[in-house]
Amino acid sequence: MRSELWLLIDAGWVCHQAFYAIQNLAHEDKPTGVIFGVLEHIRLLSAEWKTNRIAFFFDSRRSFRRKAFPGYKEGRKKRTPEQLADSAIMHEQIQALRREILPTIGFPCFMQVGLEADDLIAMAASQLDSPWTSEPTALMITNDGDLYQCITDSVWWLNPTRHLQLNPTELWVKTGAHPDEWCRIKSIAGCRSDSVPGVRGVGEKTAVAYLHGALSCTSKKYMSITSDEGHAIIKRNMELVRLPHYKTRQQAMTPPVYSREGFDDVCKQYGLHSYTEPPLSYQWDRLLSGRVGARPIPRKRGEPRGERHAKR
Repeated sequence: MRSELWLLIDAGWVCHQAFYAIQNLAHEDKPTGVIFGVLEHIRLLSAEWKTNRIAFFFDSRRSFRRKAFPGYKEGRKKRTPEQLADSAIMHEQIQALRREILPTIGFPCFMQVGLEADDLIAMAASQLDSPWTSEPTALMITNDGDLYQCITDSVWWLNPTRHLQLNPTELWVKTGAHPDEWCRIKSIAGCRSDSVPGVRGVGEKTAVAYLHGALSCTSKKYMSITSDEGHAIIKRNMELVRLPHYKTRQQAMTPPVYSREGFDDVCKQYGLHSYTEPPLSYQWDRLLSGRVGARPIPRKRGEPRGERHAKR
C-alpha cells in the first residue's frame, strides 16, 4: 500500500462526470447517480493506486475572482429549462455528498468561501509536495489544465476518464512547457473555460513560443504581447489564473479516519446494496481499514457474510 499517497479530488468535476454517466439511477424515487458515481470513482482509484488517503475539494458559490473581474466565468452558455432542472438534481446530490455522505464515511471535504476547488487542491499539493522522493506523494484528480502549474516530481496531474497522467516530463512532452511556466502561459493566452480573455490572437502554443524565445520579435503577435495593452492584460490575468489564490488558507491534511458503521448507513440509506456484498464489499473493507494493498480474506464455506466483518 502506498501509505503516503494522497488522492486530491476535484469534487465538482467528478460529480459532473458521474451525473452525465449515470443520470437515471434512483433509490426510492430519489436520484442517486451522482452519489453512486462518486463512490465508484473512490473505489476504483483506491484499488488502482493502493491508497485510502482521499480528500475532496469543493467550489464556493462566492468568488473573489469574479469580484475582481466581473466577466469571470460569465461566458458560459445559457441553459434550457431542462438543463436547469438537471443541474438542480445534480447539485442536490453534491450538497448531500459534501455535508453528509462523505463526512459520515470519513472522507475529508474542504471548501473555503470565495475560492475554488483548484485553489484548495493547489494549497494541499504544496503542503504534500516532497523533494526527497521520485514516487508521487499526491495525485490531483481533475480535468482542469490550470492545475498544470502545480505539477512537481511528487505531485502529478491525473484525469482517469481520459487515462491521462502528467508529471513534469509528460507535461513537457504534451505542451512543450514546464509547470512553473504554466501560470505565465495562461496569463498571456487567457482561459476560455473561465471567460478570461488573453492577448488578442495569442493562444497557448504562441505563448509557449514567446516564453522560449521562438517567436519573431517583428511578428504582430510578439508586438501584441509586449505592447502596453498586452502587459496590462497579462498583469490582470496573473491574479486570475495563479494557483492558489492569495487568500487560500492552509488545510490540515491528516490521514482520514473511516467509519464502517457510517459506510453501512450510507449504503442502506441510498440503496447501495452491491457495496455490502462480495466481491465489492472486500474492496471497501480494505479501503476503510487501511489494508488497501492486502489480498481479500475469502469467506469460509457456510460462514455468514456478516461474520467475516465481525472477526476483524
